[in-house]
Amino acid sequence: MFDYPLWVPSDTHYSLLGIPPEATAGEVSDALAERRKELGAEVLEVTGRVKAVYEQVPELGQAEEELKALRDQRDKGHPADPAAVAAAQKRLNDAEAKARRVNPELRALQRKQGELKAAETGLNNLGLKGAERQAYNRAHPPLDLLTLTECASQPFADPTDTRTPLVQLRRELARFLASHGEDVYHPSDLTRDDFTADFTPNELLDGPPPK
Repeated sequence: MFDYPLWVPSDTHYSLLGIPPEATAGEVSDALAERRKELGAEVLEVTGRVKAVYEQVPELGQAEEELKALRDQRDKGHPADPAAVAAAQKRLNDAEAKARRVNPELRALQRKQGELKAAETGLNNLGLKGAERQAYNRAHPPLDLLTLTECASQPFADPTDTRTPLVQLRRELARFLASHGEDVYHPSDLTRDDFTADFTPNELLDGPPPK
């Protein structure tokens, strides 16, 4: 299409989905669904491993909730007793040490869990539909130049056009009846596809056959 190859950014929404910028709306939808499925599977796997640690070390979740409540109380302008905060922090430190003995990868798994949830949120906010996609492409040149314009015929889309739908409907009914061996009347050559009978002699037109 172009004599000189266009440089396409490598960090676009399209590269995230593994599709080209000229992908159709259907291809974008399929890619989004596939990526959501992949992320969902990763979230389930990581969440399951984190949950297993908390089930083996129940005091970890309890200590986190206790310390969070004390901090929320402080943020609301009601500072807790420093000794109570220190005791809660110690219980949390002890629980975390025990959890790391159960699974040394707990911290990495929790970070991964947060990253996956952020990725899911970002995926849901990509904005690659309709006007949002057009605005995104224009904001990231030359994506707008690579987008294919929808040019499919939509004969039933115009509510003011009453003739085209009737022509389309008659054509489909004629094809259906003909495929089932029925005789179909054609008011003109514009509605038929079979012209083989045009070469059959007709006495009215060609006169009597030679003797």
